[in-house]
Amino acid sequence: MSEDMRTQYRTRAQITRPGPLGALGRFGAAHPALLGLIGGVAAVGIALARGWRGASAAPEIAAVLCALVIVVWVVLVRLMRGFFEGLTRAEVEVVRALEVQGDTVRWSEGPRPLRHIEGARWSLCATPSPGHKTSPAWLIAAGEGGRLIIETRLDHAEAARYSAPDTSILEHIDEALPPHVLSPLLDRARDAMRLEAPT
Repeated sequence: MSEDMRTQYRTRAQITRPGPLGALGRFGAAHPALLGLIGGVAAVGIALARGWRGASAAPEIAAVLCALVIVVWVVLVRLMRGFFEGLTRAEVEVVRALEVQGDTVRWSEGPRPLRHIEGARWSLCATPSPGHKTSPAWLIAAGEGGRLIIETRLDHAEAARYSAPDTSILEHIDEALPPHVLSPLLDRARDAMRLEAPT
């Protein structure tokens, strides 16, 4: 009989950054040209307020310089769009739990359920790495409620026995955990694949 398990672990997760900094990042990422325009107009306003006498003495030159400052601000902020997108996210430490009872899988973050799978079927896929002791592998639980994909590492000799993952698996990895944490679940997947293998 396969062993049930429950494990808690700490990991880092990305969240939407709260507060004024997050709001600025979201606005800058969505409207970089407008933010550049606002910044440029503000910079020009401050410059004119501090040097109004000089600007009024040569208004044509002042107008050209003001336009150039605004254009530079717009271009620079548009080039910094990636920076503002980075401000929209923050990385925090969270506590997650993985619980398996029979063919039911529960994956949660604190009190918040992340995945609940009934009738879970277990499988393994891997990408052998010749010349290395271990290779990347993916443990998959699929059933009613979706699927859970956990990245881990297996001995190279064992990884060579499994098929390579398809792109949908590599694009939707839910978690990464070391093999000693997953040991009971890896045994489930090995047993399931042994039963499904042609005799």
